[in-house]
Amino acid sequence: GWQIDPIGLRIMLNKMYDRTQKPIFISENGLGARDQLNSDFSIHDPYRIDYLKQHFKQIEEAIDDGVDVIGYIMWGVIDIVSAGSCEMAKRYGVIYVDGDNLGNGTYKRYKKDSFKWYHDYIQAQHQQFKKWLISVLFLSWNNILNIFIKKWNFMHEKAFKMILFLLQYILYNMSRQY
Repeated sequence: GWQIDPIGLRIMLNKMYDRTQKPIFISENGLGARDQLNSDFSIHDPYRIDYLKQHFKQIEEAIDDGVDVIGYIMWGVIDIVSAGSCEMAKRYGVIYVDGDNLGNGTYKRYKKDSFKWYHDYIQAQHQQFKKWLISVLFLSWNNILNIFIKKWNFMHEKAFKMILFLLQYILYNMSRQY
């Protein structure tokens, strides 16, 4: 089988970025395994979830190291025929395709446990980004208005402070939604 080395991914991201100073988009990263479709049409793949957790943790560490990682694409979101063996026995996606090496099966698609985990991870990252964006907007507006007031020393300082208060109130309420 293939070696699983999430720390190696972080090391290579750092080396590539140090060498090129260009943003990095990770593509075709994933785990091939012999997943089983259960009688209730569930597919339990905790090994894939663990693989993704470990690799995403190392990607986040690389970003903390200063690497400009701009994206990630799994090695097949849906089960695909292996290019190396031309078989379906080894599966790579978070969506199971009911087909075998001989072309038998319904070819219906079923979400694996890793699909839900991946979905939830993406959603959590999105929510975290929105919170960060709101805090940046809040700080930016606060700084802009304070500079504006100080620089021109307007007689209507109270009006500008009221605008600042309203913007802070709006941004605070927006942040509570997420």
